[in-house]
Amino acid sequence: HGDDFVIDPLLMTTTAGSAGLWAEREFGAAKLGNVTRTKRLVSMAETAAEQKGASGTISAVFRDDGAGREGAYKFIERHGDKNLAVGRAAGVSAFKRAGKLPFVVVPVDGTSLTALVNDREGEFGPVGNSRSSSRGLTVMHAVMLTPTGTPLGVAEQVYWTRSEVLRTKDRWARRKMAFEDKETAQWLHVMERVLDAQEEAGFEGVVWFQADRGADFTEFIAWSCLSPCWTTVRANANRNVVGSQEKKLWETLSAVPRGHKYSIDVPRTEKRAARTASMELKFSEVILTLPRACGWNGVQVPVYAVLVRETSTVPRGEEPIEWLLITTRPIRTVREARQVVKAYALRWRIEECHKTWKSVTRVEDNQLHTAGAFNLWARILFSVSVRAERLKRLSRENADLPASTEFTGDELEALRLRRKKTRAEMKAVTMSEAIDWVARLGGYIGKSSGGPPGSITIGRGLQWLEVAASTVAAMRNAQ
Repeated sequence: HGDDFVIDPLLMTTTAGSAGLWAEREFGAAKLGNVTRTKRLVSMAETAAEQKGASGTISAVFRDDGAGREGAYKFIERHGDKNLAVGRAAGVSAFKRAGKLPFVVVPVDGTSLTALVNDREGEFGPVGNSRSSSRGLTVMHAVMLTPTGTPLGVAEQVYWTRSEVLRTKDRWARRKMAFEDKETAQWLHVMERVLDAQEEAGFEGVVWFQADRGADFTEFIAWSCLSPCWTTVRANANRNVVGSQEKKLWETLSAVPRGHKYSIDVPRTEKRAARTASMELKFSEVILTLPRACGWNGVQVPVYAVLVRETSTVPRGEEPIEWLLITTRPIRTVREARQVVKAYALRWRIEECHKTWKSVTRVEDNQLHTAGAFNLWARILFSVSVRAERLKRLSRENADLPASTEFTGDELEALRLRRKKTRAEMKAVTMSEAIDWVARLGGYIGKSSGGPPGSITIGRGLQWLEVAASTVAAMRNAQ
């Protein structure tokens, strides 16, 4: 369980050049009551994956297939109650892709979807802040990654309709609610379903959940200490520490006498400038006292805490990096502590998946009028989005993989014609080269623009490629 891994690249190449094969592996085992329904689901997922960036509406995804469009609408409208089975199939598939990895990293995070329809029947709930009139669904996602951060698939998705009470600023009204009725309960709900999928798939490695400060609540900490998995959460509350002279978590970690110093390359983001940062890391095993107010009667739980701080000068207008992480992953060495930090840094991959879901597959454009249909179509598109993110990561982190492991023959032929390459030259094209070509079709101008291509430019390029590949196929069949 160290931080150096040798992973078979084919483990992460789940499509083998075919959207159809990916769709079959993703949803082919879905338990929907009969084989015909499952075949329809697989066909819909395949078509959505082939579009790679089409509008989120069913009519746009099936624009050239009238029968497929009619079948998709019927399936979505009739089987919105099958969304849990669809989610479980994707989760089991992700665990099977993980093979014999020692552990998988599973970031968990929530977001919301706005329904662009007139909610006459009250199918949706409020989304956004208390001043917003938008309505839609709230969702908690869990995405599965390899230890090095390449997406393996969707571990689980939980959707719900938020009530007005949950959005109110009346804290007393929220406090009187049973924990099971609060939105914080969805963190535990989605993680428990991930562990159920692990058992069904027979995955023998460890599931390592990663959560941001929104999950730093008593029930999450207690659940983590009682469950057969690892969890890491970024601390939000300065909790009481048993046996510490400082009494509080932040002060206890700060008082650790010797810290480990190292440097990391901080990539550029919307909020941070790219730089090489000097970091100091401290860690300790601690015993936290859970508050009596939450019904745990002062229960004491042993966990590990890691404090990492940026000690070098930061650009003007920025705050130095500082994370205090609470984890159940045992830590006895600096290497293990650094692994905790690396694993938590992968949590941002789920936010990238959310961005692709909303910006590339444009899930909120779907115009479906019932919560069940909205939920089911959103699940399919989220799997497509995670697949697209995996494609992006493969091009960056497994750059030497042959392009044929992900692209179909017609797609490669379309790229060959566009780039004026010979067939012999195309045999040596790598994932990195192919994705660069695709991104340039979507407006990418090279690394001088600020780094490797992102999901949006790749998605735009893939839209062009899908049309060009269809033309190549039509010309071949005409001959």
